[in-house]
Amino acid sequence: MEAAPWVDAKAGLVNRAIFADPAIARLEQERIFRRCWQFVGHIGQIRSPGDFTAAYLGEDPILVVMQEDGSPAAFLNVCRHRGMQICRAELGNAATFACPYHGWLYGRRGQLVAVPNRADYGTAFDESQWGALPVRTEVYKGLIFATWDQTAPSLADYLGGMTTYIDAFVDRMAGGAEVIGGIHKTRIRANWKIGADNFVGDAYHGNATHASAFRSRSKNPAKRPPALPRPNIFSLPGGHGGVFLSGSFSFHPPRSVIGRYETEVMIPAVTERLGRSAALLQNQLVATTFPNFSFINSMGIARVWLPRGADSMELWSWVLVDAAAPEEAKRETLRTAILTFSTGGIFEADDTENWSSLQQTTGGIVGGRLDSNIGLGLGLPSTELPGLPGEIVEGFSEQSIRNYYARWQEMIDEPGPDVWAYARDPR
Repeated sequence: MEAAPWVDAKAGLVNRAIFADPAIARLEQERIFRRCWQFVGHIGQIRSPGDFTAAYLGEDPILVVMQEDGSPAAFLNVCRHRGMQICRAELGNAATFACPYHGWLYGRRGQLVAVPNRADYGTAFDESQWGALPVRTEVYKGLIFATWDQTAPSLADYLGGMTTYIDAFVDRMAGGAEVIGGIHKTRIRANWKIGADNFVGDAYHGNATHASAFRSRSKNPAKRPPALPRPNIFSLPGGHGGVFLSGSFSFHPPRSVIGRYETEVMIPAVTERLGRSAALLQNQLVATTFPNFSFINSMGIARVWLPRGADSMELWSWVLVDAAAPEEAKRETLRTAILTFSTGGIFEADDTENWSSLQQTTGGIVGGRLDSNIGLGLGLPSTELPGLPGEIVEGFSEQSIRNYYARWQEMIDEPGPDVWAYARDPR
C-alpha cells in the first residue's frame, strides 16, 4: 500500500480513514511500531536477575528481563521453531524460558540454550542462529523503552525536549518514582491513536466530557463545577506534546492527603530540584510521547495505547509515585488513580464511551470518509515560558494534536533514515 496524504496539519485536517482502514493499520506496524522507541515498563518491575515482565511493541509480544549486570534486555516472545509464544506469564522470575509447544529452551537474553532431540537435527543445525530476536532497550529515569530499529537515534535524542516534561513526572523528588499496584489492562473498541491524541493535548474536551465526573468529586454535586483554568498546549519535534494548566490548580483538595503532600512537600522539593518551570508543570500535566506513551503526573498515571488491528486497542496503565513520598500518600495516589483513570474510573468511563462511539461512526460509508477538523487555535501566537522547551500556545488549541499527526504522516511517508533528522539536529 502506498502512503497517501491523510493529514493536512497546516489546514487542521485529518482523514478519518486512518482510524479504520486495516491497510493503514498494517503500514503503521512497519513504519511506526517497528521503528519508534516505545515504553515497555519500569525498572522497578524487574529488580532482581531473572525478573521479567511481558510487553508489546505494536502487536509484537516481547519479554523484558533483568540481567545479572543490573540492566534490562528484551527479546521477541516468539519461539523460532513454530512461532509459539515462548512465555505466557505476564511477570515472574526465571533462569530460562521453555516454549510450551515443543520445549525449545531460551536463556535470559533470548539465546537458544537447548533443543529436545537435538541429535535428530543433525550437525548442520546451529543453535546460535535460532535464538529469539533481540530488542534494543534503553532506560530513562527508570522508564524502559525499546525499539527494533538499530538505526534509530539514542533514546535521549529521540525524546529531545520531552525529557523536561517527563522529569516533572518521574524525577521531581530525590529517589525518582516507583510502580505500585501492578498493570491495569482494558480492551477498548477504538483505534489506538484516538487515545494517544486525547492525551497529547486535548484540553478542549474536559468541561464537556467530564462535567459529571467533576460533579461527583465535588462536595456539592448539584452545583455546576467551576471551569478549568486556561490550558498551555506544548508541542515538540518528533510528535511529542501535551497540556498543562495555568495558575495554581490541583485536582486534589488542599486538605486531602495528596493535596497536603503536594503543597507542603512535593512542590517545594521539585522547585528546588528542577526549578520553577518544573513546579509549574505540576498543575495537571497530561502528555504523550510519540507514538503511544502517555502520562498524567498529578494522578500518577503512565500508559500505553497498544494497537489491536484497526478498530481496537489495549490500554495498559501503571501507577507511578514518588519513591520518597509517605506511604499514606502513595496509597491515596493508587486509590485516586483507580477511581479516576482505570477500567471503572469515572474519567476513563467518559473517555472510552466517546472513543468507542467515535470508532463506530468510522464504519459508515459516508462518515468514515470525512475529514476531522483539528483546526482549533490555528493562528494563535506562541509564547515562551522560561525553562520549558517546544512551541507553547496559551489557550484552547489543537496545535499539539496537529503536530502529532504531522509526525504520524511523516513516518508513514518516509521509511528511510531521514525520519530521524529532527533528533540529529533538534533546532
